[in-house]
Amino acid sequence: MKTLLLITCCLSSINIMLSQNLIEGFEDSTAPATRWTMQYANLSYPSGNEMIHSTDDAYQGSQSFRFSSYSLGAPYDQYLITPLLDVTANDSIVFWYRKDVQGTETFRIGYSLAGKNPLTDFSYGPDITNADSVWQRLVYHVPPGTNYINIHYKSTYSFYLYVDSVVGPPVKACTTAVGVDTLYYCAGDSVNVLGNWYTSDTVINDTIPYGSSVLCDTVTQHVVQLAPNNFGLDTIYYCVGDSVLYNGNWYNSSQQFFDTLLINNSYGCDSLIQVHVIKNTMPIGLQDLELCEGDSVQIGVNWYYSSQTVYDTILGAASNGCDSITIHYIRLKTVTPRLNIGQDITVCQGSALSIFANSGYDSYLWSNGQNTNVLSINGTQTGLGSFDYILTVNQASTGCSASDTVNVQFNSCAGISSLNDLNYGLVVYPNPSRGEVTINTKVSNTQNSYYTIVDAIGHEIERFNINNLTTSSHYTLNQMYSKGVYFVSLYTNNKKITQKLIVF
Repeated sequence: MKTLLLITCCLSSINIMLSQNLIEGFEDSTAPATRWTMQYANLSYPSGNEMIHSTDDAYQGSQSFRFSSYSLGAPYDQYLITPLLDVTANDSIVFWYRKDVQGTETFRIGYSLAGKNPLTDFSYGPDITNADSVWQRLVYHVPPGTNYINIHYKSTYSFYLYVDSVVGPPVKACTTAVGVDTLYYCAGDSVNVLGNWYTSDTVINDTIPYGSSVLCDTVTQHVVQLAPNNFGLDTIYYCVGDSVLYNGNWYNSSQQFFDTLLINNSYGCDSLIQVHVIKNTMPIGLQDLELCEGDSVQIGVNWYYSSQTVYDTILGAASNGCDSITIHYIRLKTVTPRLNIGQDITVCQGSALSIFANSGYDSYLWSNGQNTNVLSINGTQTGLGSFDYILTVNQASTGCSASDTVNVQFNSCAGISSLNDLNYGLVVYPNPSRGEVTINTKVSNTQNSYYTIVDAIGHEIERFNINNLTTSSHYTLNQMYSKGVYFVSLYTNNKKITQKLIVF
């Protein structure tokens, strides 16, 4: 740090006082009175020996001037000097004095034809020791050309001497030269004025006695001020996951700090920069994407077909120069309920069967051109062989379409005597099922024919009689059925056919 002395004003200002007789009652709140001078022989006098304007007693008014040698502290000499006088003929000074009730007080009067140095410039009269506890009047004569009159208090470790109601020669019209300079100090530093150090703003008046051509005082007013500090603000930004370089250091978190540039302004003081490090927000976009099963979507250069979360980062795409991220939530959907027309079916050529789809879709189209939720097939018309039947459905509420395929195998049952003799069959579909199934049965004799549904551990769940049933029968399983494996069995003429049914 460095302190720079800068004189900002050195022009003199002039205070002019017109000549008038010296009249002083010492009624100012502080001593000395205007243009009067107090001097101590002991520059480190004890507080009990301070010259003051006292309210203890007064000849006139409410205050008087008080000399003191109350406390121990030599030397005790004190001087009260008048303003610069204009004595053109023999003249005199008159004042009233008294002492306290205790002690003996000694003082003398002197005049100066030159300056106001109490040791070298004054001609003194004899000591006066007759001060009493009542007020007395003193007249002191001075010659022409007198500039100052001095009351020299000489008591040694005594008590108090009071002076009041001073009347004397005219006070000379005085031209006092006043100069002003301004001294700046830097924050945290100090500045030396007249041998003293100052760390805060203040004003010091430096008076040079009888320094002007007419023996008036010259006053230099030293104004001590805190130098304006160059304070700056700087803001630096960094992106998430990055860091920023400032003055040789890297920063990767939001914070504030002060950077000091040494001796960096016109006053020779440091400059202080408050630096704000701020993390730029990363723009994050959210996008929900719903895809029907079988569809796909392209994000960037990649295609996606399944439910997942995809983070798409575009480098430097944000307005603040940082990366931007879009989070894509991909969710697959399909028709509700999910399309399922059952497992593949194998039947005899002469069988007729129906394949059912859920009725909750808006449109149906089978590969053979039928457009309802039920596909009717007659094996005598299709002939022998394997046939794929494809169903495509559309559903407005989900916006999706779905397809499912079931294969029907029509076999020739010739040569299988038991089946030809009995001429019976059993088909359960869709399988697996959510609980709604179609049971196709064909028997030659419905008397004493029935079928049962048994769970995986052999408990019979349902039993149904067959009466003149030669075509398909649609049946919904009891809702109490839980998911699992069941067995559907057809009993007729003491014969049994069983198919496994899966409920999911």
